[in-house]
Amino acid sequence: MRHFMVWLCLMTPCLVVCGCSIRDASVPETLRKYRMVSHPTPRGFDVCDRFGCRGSVGVSLTAKQWSQVRSLLAPAAESPSTERRSIAQAVALLESFVGVQVGTSADVAKNDHAGAGQLDCVAESVNTSVYLFMLERDGLLRHHEVAPPTKRGTFIFYPHNTAVLLERASGRAFAVDSWFRDNGLPPYVVPLKVWRSGWRPEDGTDGLDSEDDMARQLDSEEGHGVS
Repeated sequence: MRHFMVWLCLMTPCLVVCGCSIRDASVPETLRKYRMVSHPTPRGFDVCDRFGCRGSVGVSLTAKQWSQVRSLLAPAAESPSTERRSIAQAVALLESFVGVQVGTSADVAKNDHAGAGQLDCVAESVNTSVYLFMLERDGLLRHHEVAPPTKRGTFIFYPHNTAVLLERASGRAFAVDSWFRDNGLPPYVVPLKVWRSGWRPEDGTDGLDSEDDMARQLDSEEGHGVS
């Protein structure tokens, strides 16, 4: 029954607004589609506050709060992998600040709880994209740029959404998936190719600790004809 409820919650946004078909050219385009501030700043931005991002609310941060976020990314990281870990911590802190304001502090991992303040993968991916875009716009990302959210699966076969980072030097894409964690915990940062293969935390690999190992394993499987 629990697995059915997770599947049903995943499907609900598609049934209502086709939310699990995010295919936009840029983050601002995604935000405009959901009638949100397209160029967010800490002093004024919107976040989704319900399933499918069918509603959003305006939020602002204090100078002290944004300073705390900035401190996680300054000075700039020497390596992309270190920066990704810092980005995950920054997203977690932003979720904590925002959750208090909009009532999503009690949001739990996945969709196992359907009470007030619970967000699905569509809302999570859009909100995380907002946070990443604010970091980028403030010049805090040395090794990455922010891409629009994307999806895996189909309308029938377990659709799922994630925010996306692009590593500047290599062009590699990374999923920044906050749906698998409670509000205020760091999202999983996983190579997008691995994520698209159906990756889930219960597979036993934490993307924050061994993302390169996962990518190498997937490359090896593809090279040997494993699908």
